[in-house]
Amino acid sequence: MTSRPIGGWIYLLLSSALQVGWIESLQRTDGFRRFGAIGWYAFFGITATVTLAKALQSVPGSTAYAVWTALSVAGSVAVEHVVGRSTPNPARVFCLLVILAGTAGLRLLTPAR
Repeated sequence: MTSRPIGGWIYLLLSSALQVGWIESLQRTDGFRRFGAIGWYAFFGITATVTLAKALQSVPGSTAYAVWTALSVAGSVAVEHVVGRSTPNPARVFCLLVILAGTAGLRLLTPAR
């Protein structure tokens, strides 16, 4: 088995977490009328993009995008549950687990560059 550099995957995880912050901060801008929230929106957006670009140096683009999107969706749903904007139910939890299983499969089956 060929060893794969893990750095790109670390950047991808970090970028996904920053993407969740980007989504959350966008919701707090109140139509881009709240300047503090706009600052956070810019910070999260730029750092999410930069870390995704770093991940793309060692993770294939299609895989990186699928993983980035999946983890961002799962993270956003988790934040909504934690802050009380939505209530978890078994069907949604199952769907999130399927997304995360697919993401893990992509990680395990991606050939080394």
